[in-house]
Amino acid sequence: MDIEKTIQEELDKMHPNLEMTDTNLGDFLIYKNDNVISKAIKLYGEYCHAEIDIMKMFIDPKSIFVDAGTNIGYHAMAMTKE
Repeated sequence: MDIEKTIQEELDKMHPNLEMTDTNLGDFLIYKNDNVISKAIKLYGEYCHAEIDIMKMFIDPKSIFVDAGTNIGYHAMAMTKE
């Protein structure tokens, strides 16, 4: 199975429901019809950044961070940024 092809096929199916927006983390793919997380990211360029600041106080930069149950991956991406 070609994982890149499979991922691209799934993104193609989702394309009508997605849009790219500029965030504090750079360009980010969000859901057009999400009125909570995606809307906050689009309006403010971030989502719950205070949570990320708190998590970074307790997680060593060399640690492995797993965002289990991620929605669109905002927290996972934010945790990789300095």
